[in-house]
Amino acid sequence: MTTQYSEFNQDQTSYEYNDSQESKAPKSQENRSSSEKPEELPLKDYLKAKGKKLKQESKAKAKIIKAKSKEISHKLKIEAKRTGLEMRRIALETKQKAKEKHAEWKAREHERRRRNQMNVAPDSPSKTAEVPYFCPFCGNQVTPGGKFCPNCGNNY
Repeated sequence: MTTQYSEFNQDQTSYEYNDSQESKAPKSQENRSSSEKPEELPLKDYLKAKGKKLKQESKAKAKIIKAKSKEISHKLKIEAKRTGLEMRRIALETKQKAKEKHAEWKAREHERRRRNQMNVAPDSPSKTAEVPYFCPFCGNQVTPGGKFCPNCGNNY
């Protein structure tokens, strides 16, 4: 409902109070019917009424804004919770995959070590045993730490 203060009276001490939504344009004295009798309010009362109306409107708007902000806050909390759960799920999946990869690697390493033990015969010399060296020129057996053959003198 719109309140409209249209014409200023001749004595300029009050405004006419027009409470209609049909026309926002001021009505002249000649166009008014005798049944319409606008209330006359002093300027002070007009301003007071206008202030109350603005205050009520602002309170109503504040309530609407507060309700919307609560709704948005609630939606954000739900979204944050959903995101947190999704992140936790991803972290658990990643941890599980890492455990599986580690177990797979451990199994492969165990299998490799088992094969290496099977390939080494018990009566064969161990890997740390000395292997005899021979001179490539004369074929004489030489010591592993030496540089020259004691038989022919060549550098091996």
